[in-house]
Amino acid sequence: MLQMLGDDFTKRAAEYEQLAVDLLLAKEYWDNFQAIAETKNLMLALGGNYIPVSYGNDPIRNPNAAPTGRNLIGFNLAKVPSKEAYDAGVTLMNQTIDACLEKHGKYPKKLAFSLWSLETMRHQGALEAQILHALGLKPKWNKQGNVIDTEIIPYAELKRPRIDVVISATGLYRDAFPNVMLWLAKAIDKVAKVKEDNNFVYRNANALKAKLLEKGKTEADADYLSSIRIFSNETGNYGTGLASSSLASDT
Repeated sequence: MLQMLGDDFTKRAAEYEQLAVDLLLAKEYWDNFQAIAETKNLMLALGGNYIPVSYGNDPIRNPNAAPTGRNLIGFNLAKVPSKEAYDAGVTLMNQTIDACLEKHGKYPKKLAFSLWSLETMRHQGALEAQILHALGLKPKWNKQGNVIDTEIIPYAELKRPRIDVVISATGLYRDAFPNVMLWLAKAIDKVAKVKEDNNFVYRNANALKAKLLEKGKTEADADYLSSIRIFSNETGNYGTGLASSSLASDT
């Protein structure tokens, strides 16, 4: 029947099906916005009773923050980046690359990023998504929306070089998002081993590895060190240390 009506009908049917899903989600959000439970849960708290938990944040950014009045959880580390944040990060990185092409006439070979804990909580991982897209990677989520791995975007789909990165993470970010730093490091190491002509990560890692071998590093150490792109303070230290150094030098 659908073949008789043509592809146009099939396309419209899919659009209507998606519209029905969107309407149900919109109704759920609307009901949550109306179900303010602050007074009710305040009385529960005063009586020593259980208060349901919920993620916080602006309900516009995170509709699941409504209804209000619940016991807030600051953040779910496993959901960085969220699917929405990833889409936003891809758009932002594409704009950055396009701006570089327009200004310099060539792709950037390396980009620097600074990761801040509170900023990631605010934008849900849009900056981490920019890093992934620069590298030519995308997250893999499970059914709960948790990031479980990354996958390489094929060059035929990416249609541009894989851009190398250097990442600085603050002390608070190191403490709050160790899981993100770990899978980012694994993702970078994965890209560093992809043999492509237009893979700046692979190219730079090989050049650095050769220099490390010349300086007497073992094959294993040179391979490991050449793919490191994330830098932060050691555990327990925060900031640059310049304030203490300045005071110690009496200048």
